[in-house]
Amino acid sequence: MKQDHHGDGKVALTLNMSKDMQTMLVESAPKHFFVPPYTGPKGWVGIELNQGIKWDRVSQLAFDAYCKVVPARLVD
Repeated sequence: MKQDHHGDGKVALTLNMSKDMQTMLVESAPKHFFVPPYTGPKGWVGIELNQGIKWDRVSQLAFDAYCKVVPARLVD
């Protein structure tokens, strides 16, 4: 989790996503999602945690990102 790391006022979680998912999230809800510096060009997405996003949504996205990177046997 990043807490105002760049002095930009964002309290955010960054997650590894596909580039398509990153684009969809940022375009559909720019208040909640952004392309983070450094990792953004590789598909990572930032979630602004201090902008009223529902925690259920954050939890689901975090789980999806986890499933993307771990061995399939850990996802069952």
